[in-house]
Amino acid sequence: MVNDKEFKLGMLLPKKNIKLAVHRNYLKRIVRNLSKDFFSESKISLILVSKKRILNFRKDKLRREINTLFLNLLRAIE
Repeated sequence: MVNDKEFKLGMLLPKKNIKLAVHRNYLKRIVRNLSKDFFSESKISLILVSKKRILNFRKDKLRREINTLFLNLLRAIE
């Protein structure tokens, strides 16, 4: 969604899908940092929702997937 002010980010990472608080906090940190890199100049609102359970929590794989997701999203909005 495009807004008229600055980039906004919302995250829904339920305990049902990501059991450990350490993992939820790591995901929040990664998403926040990557979104600042990709969307700092954009005037959009982004809501990230975890709908599937993450069984194999591998930091390197999750970071790559989020990075790819943001790249695709950035291409779509430009």
